[in-house]
Amino acid sequence: MKEFPLQLLLRHLYGLLLGAFLGILIGQFLWTLLFTTILMLVWHIYNLGRLAAWTGSHKKLDIPTSRGIWGQVFDDLYNRQQRHNQRKKTLSKTLKRFVKATAALPDGTVVLDDGGYIEWCNPSARQLLGLRWPKDGGQRLDNLIHYLNE
Repeated sequence: MKEFPLQLLLRHLYGLLLGAFLGILIGQFLWTLLFTTILMLVWHIYNLGRLAAWTGSHKKLDIPTSRGIWGQVFDDLYNRQQRHNQRKKTLSKTLKRFVKATAALPDGTVVLDDGGYIEWCNPSARQLLGLRWPKDGGQRLDNLIHYLNE
């Protein structure tokens, strides 16, 4: 179950109240309260550091695990990562089917980006337009076949 901000706040207040109560019992109210606050802060900084190490790593590290709000953050990030990976697989399969289907076409097919740069071309386009794949990839199509306009 997701922990709402109010519940998170209450959890921290309970921790501080416990620290305050212990401080009253041992006669060191302010020091115990300060110590409890520092412990909470260290816990958050520790988990924030683990999160930063995980997100900043280029290696495939397992997502950190934790309890409370940090556990929820890590779980949510893991679920987002899984959905992202699934979308990437689906898009990759779709792209492979597209490439396979257009490669079989007898007509020349050239895929251009928004600026008119070649992203891909099928064998028919290579033959008909004299394109060299992948060498001509990233070139503007009109620069490579300008002589056809004359």
